[in-house]
Amino acid sequence: MRRIIAKDVEGIMLWAPDNEHWIAETAIDGVKEFHGRFGIVVDIGAHIGGVALYAAKQGATFVYAIEPAPLNYFLLTWNIMQNRMESSVFPLPYAIGRVEQAHPSYPFDFRVLRMAGNSGMYSLQYKGTVQEAASVPVLDFEALLRRLPCVNYLKIDIEGGEYEIFQPSAELSALLRRVEYMNLELHTLDAAFFGESEGDEMERTITWLYHQGFQDHPIEKCLRRKCIRSFNKHFTPICESHIEAHTCNILGGRRV
Repeated sequence: MRRIIAKDVEGIMLWAPDNEHWIAETAIDGVKEFHGRFGIVVDIGAHIGGVALYAAKQGATFVYAIEPAPLNYFLLTWNIMQNRMESSVFPLPYAIGRVEQAHPSYPFDFRVLRMAGNSGMYSLQYKGTVQEAASVPVLDFEALLRRLPCVNYLKIDIEGGEYEIFQPSAELSALLRRVEYMNLELHTLDAAFFGESEGDEMERTITWLYHQGFQDHPIEKCLRRKCIRSFNKHFTPICESHIEAHTCNILGGRRV
């Protein structure tokens, strides 16, 4: 039985499972140095709503908080209501992937990876031992962008699914012109987790996004925590602790 505990985070009251408020706190740290206009925000992998509610508190007009995991989604909606943000934060119970255009959403066996009680480790791509599983609708990433006139701030944290949605295409390139700023978490597709090893995917994705007008930034290895972090002039450096085979990189970039 998981305990649900409330805590004040940056003036936002958040209910989280098993005191896992640190997930929301770490995500919020990634946007606190953003000095642009939030306007329209899309939070893909919204968890319990830390970033979504923080953006709304900073004046965002519309925040679309997308979270497929059932317990996280319940807490997301609860946190929105408890903070009286229903008029600006809109929860959506989807996983984000790539779907045939004829089928904008479809049921999918959503495999869940949760290490050490971490409720943020949910993935469509995970191939290891399943601790939890739920069938959720999958919304096509490009279909989502087509529905929005612009996105001032786009946050993506989908545990390995980022390489599927960023497969290069002319249409995706055109749609990304609507995005002003992106905060993207990239993961290594280690065989222990995802059933295949694609070490070049991270470099390919960063290079492709650079050519779409998103700034690239130096990457420095953080050896003590076995992870990678990215620095840029807009964000405070973030270093997330993961087990060795599941390194990640936080990439933020304003279009140039």
